[in-house]
This record gives sequence, structure tokens and C-alpha cells, in this order.
Amino acid sequence: MSQKGQLADAEVYLRRAMEIYRNGGVRHGEANVLLSMGGLAEQRNLFDEAQEAYTQAAATYEEVGDKVGLATAFNGLGALALDKGDVRRARDHVARSLTAAREVSAREGEAFALGLSGEIAEFDGARSEAIDFYRDAVMIYDQIGMPTLAKPLREKLKRLGAKPHPEAPEN
Repeated sequence: MSQKGQLADAEVYLRRAMEIYRNGGVRHGEANVLLSMGGLAEQRNLFDEAQEAYTQAAATYEEVGDKVGLATAFNGLGALALDKGDVRRARDHVARSLTAAREVSAREGEAFALGLSGEIAEFDGARSEAIDFYRDAVMIYDQIGMPTLAKPLREKLKRLGAKPHPEAPEN
């Protein structure tokens, strides 16, 4: 099956799941589906739809008190805003993500937000700040055993002429 067909199947599945959660009043399930719908819309280059889904997911996660989900939704919104060149909005979303992630020690969400913070700093021309953010993100990814997610950040550090965080392995 083609990727387009797989994405269409995923959308059907998510819409069914949403109906089940809404009918059952399971708000946390709704938030999870909205987050997935945002990611799916982003993969299909439907950025307005992705933004709406991430926004609704964030509101629902906030309502049910899920800080990890909230951080993830704000990371999605931050990445979308940065892709659109709306650095002010990206900065706001990423700051909210970092706050939520740090409140509950959600290390993966924190690392992702730090990576986005590095991209924002680069966009602003703040090279040394970008390096610090990337290094911190690499260190966290290495600590939590996610070297695959650290790899693109290592490449950004290399492009900037910087070495990974002293506490992180060189690979």
C-alpha cells in the first residue's frame, strides 16, 4: 500500500477512535487522538489542519492535567510556527512546552523543545545560544537512550563548528 493510502487509513482509524472517545466522554483519549491527527495532518502538508488539531490537543491536555501531552502538543505548535517563520509564536509555544515538560520531568519532551529552541536561536542569529540548546538536547537524548534523536542535533552542532556536550559521547 502506498504512503498516501496508509495515511488515509490512519485518518479513518483516528476518526473512529475520536468518535468512540467522544461518545464515552474520555477526554484524555480525545486529546491523544487530536495529537495524532495533528501529526498526520502535518505529514500530509495540511498545516492549518495540523495547527488546529495541536491547539485542541493542548487545550484538552491542559483540561485533564496531562503535562507530558501538553508539552508534546506545544512542541508540535512550535515546530509548525517555526516552519511558517513565525518565530515569536514558535518561541512562545516552545517556552510553554519546556515549562510543562520540566514540571513532570518529561525528558524527551524537554529535549525536543531544547532542539527547537536551538533552531529559533539560529534563526535569530544567536549562534552560541543555539549551540548551548543543541548540546543540552543531545545530552538529554543520550541520557535517556535515544541516540537516533540526538544524531540530527549532533549534525547541527558540527555544522556550527561545535562539539557535542562534554558529557555526551562523540558518536
